[in-house]
Amino acid sequence: MAKREPALEGLVVKQVTAFYRGKRLLVTGATGFIGRHLVERLLQCGAQVRITVYRNRWPATQTAVESVPGDFNHSDPTYWEQACCDCDGIFHLAAAGVTAAAEPASLLQQHLAGPAAMLEAAAKVGVKAMVYTSSCFVYGLRQTPANRTATLAPVSPYAASKAAAETWLAALGRRFQMPVAYARLFHVYGPGEHPQRLIPYVLSGLHTGKQLELTTGHQQRDFLYVADAVDGLLHLGTNIADHAGTAVNLGTGRATSVRELVATAKALFTTPGDAVFGARPDRPDSLPFLVADAAETEALLGWRAQTSLEKGLAATARTLFPKTIIDHVEAQP
Repeated sequence: MAKREPALEGLVVKQVTAFYRGKRLLVTGATGFIGRHLVERLLQCGAQVRITVYRNRWPATQTAVESVPGDFNHSDPTYWEQACCDCDGIFHLAAAGVTAAAEPASLLQQHLAGPAAMLEAAAKVGVKAMVYTSSCFVYGLRQTPANRTATLAPVSPYAASKAAAETWLAALGRRFQMPVAYARLFHVYGPGEHPQRLIPYVLSGLHTGKQLELTTGHQQRDFLYVADAVDGLLHLGTNIADHAGTAVNLGTGRATSVRELVATAKALFTTPGDAVFGARPDRPDSLPFLVADAAETEALLGWRAQTSLEKGLAATARTLFPKTIIDHVEAQP
């Protein structure tokens, strides 16, 4: 994976930090996996962060963050005015159906009607822009890396609702003269990911020596470390006027099969468990290939992922098992 020169990387970090310093930003989905990392990074940049809270609570020890109610079952814009008031911008990460199945009607409410009400309220109270996090699954079946103009062919209700939300929110943004850009996130992983997701499941099984029951493992994915995902979102936020109404893919451009992922993870442990491929059937809506066109994104944003899979897995494993000695790979990206 290509790296920036240290001096250039430092300059870019300073520019991004300077952009967000002093801004008040609303983050939805802040209690989720990626949202927590984004909030932490924004605070490091000197931003004032307000988050919406629904079922999960924000840690009481994090007093630097302001929390307000945020339930996307509400479709009345007036409900959202308190959350949006006095904010410069919004990072909209809240989503349904990520870690547990959701009914189609709930997906439409949570991904379209609720966010549309929030956007209308935001425009009314003077919010300048919004970054919306979409999903690589909007692309559906592919055999080559996806650029942002690739045909959308979602095969699941979740992916279809995300694709519909992209179009709907972008149209509303044009109507209300509030720029909306969307980031299509590929397979984000790292510390704090839900334990039922693939990488925490694999690392935990290898660590304990349990036998992993997996599908065929031939699916190829683009695994993006969470710190890189946050960095990409921040870059998009600094360039949002140039990408209003359009998508940017956030991924590494590297195709990794599930079998290759497990082999890479096994190398982290001295006595790892083993995996049985084919023990579980592939999901009916499973896609064989999902990888981003990273060169396009670098040209658009001046951003590219900096963390290799090996180092990202090591950093994640050290967080899960801090007393375990992990061989061969330094933990820090």
